[in-house]
Amino acid sequence: VTVASVLLMQSSSMITGYAIGPAAVVLIAFPLMIYVSLTPFLATLPLLISPVAAGISAKGEEDKLLPIFIMTVRYHTSFAFLLFVAIKIFGHPLIVAWLSGPKLGQAELSTISTGVVILFAGYALSSVAQIGRSIMSSVGLHWPVAISEFATALCGLVLGYLLCKFSTWGVLGVILGISGAFMIRGLICYPLMLSRYFRLSPVKLLSKTLVCPLTIGTVTIIVGEGTDYLLPDISLGGRIFRLIGIWVPQMICWMVLTWYLV
Repeated sequence: VTVASVLLMQSSSMITGYAIGPAAVVLIAFPLMIYVSLTPFLATLPLLISPVAAGISAKGEEDKLLPIFIMTVRYHTSFAFLLFVAIKIFGHPLIVAWLSGPKLGQAELSTISTGVVILFAGYALSSVAQIGRSIMSSVGLHWPVAISEFATALCGLVLGYLLCKFSTWGVLGVILGISGAFMIRGLICYPLMLSRYFRLSPVKLLSKTLVCPLTIGTVTIIVGEGTDYLLPDISLGGRIFRLIGIWVPQMICWMVLTWYLV
């Protein structure tokens, strides 16, 4: 699992340098650095469920693990969507304030901020994999996890290289490959493996875990877009207040829906 993670994250920079040139490596290095820095905040849930899954499996009470798994995935996905929405709103202004200078123009800064948004969109859709990996590793299913992680990492790298080399996506193509690997794990590989363990169809497993938080995320984004449309344009000096004005209704919407639905 660790090798697959290193392969996906580190090799993507090498692929970017090989396909485009060394100057483009910085454009993928920053999105990956931001991703690696922020995702540990959501790694608590997979860590907490691991000993619970091991204890329940040791007692032979696997049927009790399914409700815990569903609840954990719902909360993880909901929080991941909140992080995605925050990055979508504040990411670009903060990146401009942080990295703006003579070496990085507006086009490069826009590529970096878009890459961060793409990464966290893929991460928000991979919660089944994030939680499922901990459960399957805790109950002794190490090899299916390792094979799945390694295979999807290779798929993501190949997809990223093809998009980077043979399309107009450039650096974003590599980032789309990484995000695609996340989504393949969360929407295909782990649902198939977990469906065998829980004796539940993959479609039903996905519907029980993702429909609720995806609804919350969609409504939250719609509220933000509506607020953005209704708020008047503000000069550059007041831009941060406008962003906060968009963020606050989204935060309230997310909190209310998560409280009542998750």
